[in-house]
Amino acid sequence: MNGKPLVSIVSAGLSKFGKNEGLYGRELFAEAVKEAFDRCPKLEPKRDIKAMFVGHMGESYEHQGHMGAAAADWTGLLNIPATRTEAACASSGAALRSGVYAVLSGLADVVLVGGVEKMTHRTTAEVTEYLAMASDYPSSSSSSIKF
Repeated sequence: MNGKPLVSIVSAGLSKFGKNEGLYGRELFAEAVKEAFDRCPKLEPKRDIKAMFVGHMGESYEHQGHMGAAAADWTGLLNIPATRTEAACASSGAALRSGVYAVLSGLADVVLVGGVEKMTHRTTAEVTEYLAMASDYPSSSSSSIKF
């Protein structure tokens, strides 16, 4: 190992915070990915990136399932495995861990990892209900304060 890191994060991007009216999560994800790519000029994404891991908790917010494939489509990375991870509020952390494992295992040298949720177009009651589904819903649904 000679003191070299086993895995490195070489770039990062972020979408604009706010309500972002008229934009879906997949578009916000693509915005953040573009920023990350712009900061890494030697990267040729379609050549270099071999897998994608997308943290995404809730399909209910936008009625969008299969977010890994949607994110791959919107970022132009169509010919790589794109996996959605779901671990409630830790979904993006789970995606990062999956990306690290992909590199450590030798599956890929370069992966794209990110996360996205779009909740601002939903009411507080709807968001609370969706977030509560991450708990043991049958025993917690009567009191969202537990979540």
